[in-house]
Amino acid sequence: MSARVIGLFSLGLSSILGCAAEVLGDGTSSSDAFVADTWQALVPASPPEARSSAASAFDRVQRVGVLFGGNEASADTYVWTSAQEWQRLQGTSSSVPSARFGHSLVAIPGITNTARFLLFGGRSTTDEGLNDLWRLDITVSGGVLMGSWTALQSDDDDASNSRPGGRFGHSATWLENAGKMLVYGGQGHGADDCSTSPWDGELLECDTWLLTLNRSGGFGSWKHVQHDENGPGGRARAATIYNPSTGRAYVFGGDSWSTGMDAYYSSLSDLWELDPNACTFWFLGRCWNRSPKWFRIHWSQEPRIVTPSIRGLASFAYSRARAESVLFGGRTIGRYAEERTPMDDTWTLRCGLSTSCTRGQCLSVCNWEELSPVIEPPARSGATILVDDTDRAILFGGHAGDLVYGDSWALIRTPGIDMEIASDVNDAAE
Repeated sequence: MSARVIGLFSLGLSSILGCAAEVLGDGTSSSDAFVADTWQALVPASPPEARSSAASAFDRVQRVGVLFGGNEASADTYVWTSAQEWQRLQGTSSSVPSARFGHSLVAIPGITNTARFLLFGGRSTTDEGLNDLWRLDITVSGGVLMGSWTALQSDDDDASNSRPGGRFGHSATWLENAGKMLVYGGQGHGADDCSTSPWDGELLECDTWLLTLNRSGGFGSWKHVQHDENGPGGRARAATIYNPSTGRAYVFGGDSWSTGMDAYYSSLSDLWELDPNACTFWFLGRCWNRSPKWFRIHWSQEPRIVTPSIRGLASFAYSRARAESVLFGGRTIGRYAEERTPMDDTWTLRCGLSTSCTRGQCLSVCNWEELSPVIEPPARSGATILVDDTDRAILFGGHAGDLVYGDSWALIRTPGIDMEIASDVNDAAE
């Protein structure tokens, strides 16, 4: 069945742009009382075509965001500008990444006069898991944003263990404090496969890789992090962010499947952190070795902390101004792959490092909060999200069943609220 494409105006959403100031129960308008959390439908002049499972990222220094690909689109690149508009990027390179979806895109901030991004992997139009690596540099020429794609390859690309295997639906983020890109999990045919899908033979990856670039931004090296039996395990389509205040990457939810005679898909709702500099050998009161390691965030039972329900393909982005991450939507997956329910809930996650450390290792304490926006986008999964220079979470696209969206939304947060991280979180490692 061909997908039905839904844009902003076919949903009739343009008529609700002013509803954030709707009348409250006491007869006053929200603009008179307080500014409530709300999603605002945007009407950009030249938005990307409707799509799902694209990838986006934002360079906070150069104040430009990028969106690439998606499973309803060709190999096109759009930028989100400081003028709060989508603009198709003009290119100066002769080659660009091929069309794909389920890929990753991360920003590398701090490059002088250049917005730099890294694209990795994804699923091709022929359903092949990809493992190519591309760098996108965006500069301004004559007042126009110009982009140049460069394929990055190592000198030993012929070696079987020189880079991650082809995959899609993986997790990726730029570890700013460490200066490396994290790639974890996904679905494909790599070397560290954890379990086999009972339907199509593709495997869930459980491997962790770190990419280092050289000083000029060219390929440096991939490092395969030793597999940890107590790590998050094989999964795909998880939500991932990097928190600069803790120096950790966080992975939430995603899809896994059971094993055995009656194997079936299942979504997850657990939260994990990767410490790139964890203490892995403690002796005589000091740490003798540090390396990347995964830790699970555990929640205390009393009082019960409310957390998002199981889901994959959720949208997740970090706000520096508010020191919190925004999670929107996603979908549950039932016993059979076709049993999928899209979601429209909005959550924030705040994390900090515990002051109670054990054997040289300080873990995160985190707190989820479910928001109650006055207006919210229709339920969907596979939407892209980025936090721009106005500190708004910008949501684009996604799908719900056969409906594919091409609308843009901005989350407007209540100002002046400073939520404390819950003190009743058990931060023990698993």
